[in-house]
Amino acid sequence: MKPIRFSAVILTAIIIIAQYACISTSGTKQAEKLIEEKDYQGAIDVYQGVVQSKPGTPDARQAQLAIGKLYIERMNQPEPGVQAYQKVTSAAPDSEEAAEAYYRLGVYYLKAKEYESAQKSFDAVINKFPNIELSHNAQLLLAKSYEEAKNYKQAAEIYDNFAQRNPQSARAAQALVNKARIQKDYL
Repeated sequence: MKPIRFSAVILTAIIIIAQYACISTSGTKQAEKLIEEKDYQGAIDVYQGVVQSKPGTPDARQAQLAIGKLYIERMNQPEPGVQAYQKVTSAAPDSEEAAEAYYRLGVYYLKAKEYESAQKSFDAVINKFPNIELSHNAQLLLAKSYEEAKNYKQAAEIYDNFAQRNPQSARAAQALVNKARIQKDYL
């Protein structure tokens, strides 16, 4: 009798896990279809369903990132987009999704010419997640934000630091060129 009960428990667990995974997959596919149809609010509603049905999970954080991206890039509503990213960074500050949220916030602030906010966001990626590729991209954009803010000395230092930390990177040479250009033109 015990082997049958044990098998039933395992089978039930497998079914629950499969259904749980299907909610996320079907929700994401449905949202992507709505985005293709330019029904952005419908897609946000679907993503909100994922967030509510799977709170605290990577799927919920991915949905939150998608919400932020839709608001900022497609709907031209930056405030709710920024809030969506901030929810990710506060809910799971050490997660991969938080790194992406900080990065996307930095890009948004850089485009909006809010350089101090961009620098804080890029610093968060660089300092909290130093070993991921996004950190390298954030470092280059951090230098760009200082350059745009006319803090040329800091920009040159960051370009130089990037080249020293990543000598094998194809972008190291460009970072040194940027540093040299800044030194020639502004310092």
